Amino acid sequence: PVMLLDHHLSLAKTIALYHLADIYVGIDSFTANLALNCDLPALILFGKLADGLSYRPHVVKLAPEQGKKLDSLSADLFAEKMSEAFALASS
Repeated sequence: PVMLLDHHLSLAKTIALYHLADIYVGIDSFTANLALNCDLPALILFGKLADGLSYRPHVVKLAPEQGKKLDSLSADLFAEKMSEAFALASS
């Protein structure tokens, strides 16, 4: 199942959910960093690839090509990156 987090969850509840989750899908944010620090495999959307986190091995980065905007990302690319993220989660 997919769970969209309520913006009013306490930090403790958010961390508890991350420890129960199989994967994190979201934007580059505090919650993405929190998920990574809970060792949760993740697919993270970045504004540009250079912003991508590289200190965790289980991060699949999704970003537009240099000089392009987020709306240039295709559904096929997103599906490909989701497959990569789920492969990390199941390994």
